[in-house]
Amino acid sequence: MSLFKRIGGLIFITTLFLNCNDKVDVQVVDFNNEYSIELPTYLKRVEGLNSEASLQYMNSIRGVCVMVIEEPKSNLTKLIAISTSKRNYSDSLEGYVDFFLEQIDKKFSIISKPVIQNSTTKNNKSVFLSFEVRLVESDIYYNIVLVEGKEKYYQVYTWVPVNGKVDEQDSMRKILESFKEL
Repeated sequence: MSLFKRIGGLIFITTLFLNCNDKVDVQVVDFNNEYSIELPTYLKRVEGLNSEASLQYMNSIRGVCVMVIEEPKSNLTKLIAISTSKRNYSDSLEGYVDFFLEQIDKKFSIISKPVIQNSTTKNNKSVFLSFEVRLVESDIYYNIVLVEGKEKYYQVYTWVPVNGKVDEQDSMRKILESFKEL
């Protein structure tokens, strides 16, 4: 057998082995028949990340967290009315995103300017946001999607310590893209 065939076979087997290890089992989580989301099975249901969240999953070893917060669309009008901001927000997903980003800017020390991408998630208008923040103990990478539903806005958060960003970024995006209002 020639050296090229052996090297080619070795490359093929290595590629096959590496691709098999990249496959992550997922579970479809249906929340009260309102929405569903596909989560890796390594994430486990938790409580205590945020009292407003309807869904909270985490893997403490990998440092990955997922959370969904629902907000009636009518709340946006109320939030805009009581806001101390001098900005004028539109009563739309764009206005919701602007208001959300202003609140994030007030709450966190943002390390990297948010990357904003308009999109659609399972037929719903959505905006993807990714950025890094500095907390007292560590730096955190957030990958978030804000989704406009029929009667609600959904905030779907994924986050991980910055040192886990490279390893988890793709799976975080897949989680966000899997969100579906039912």
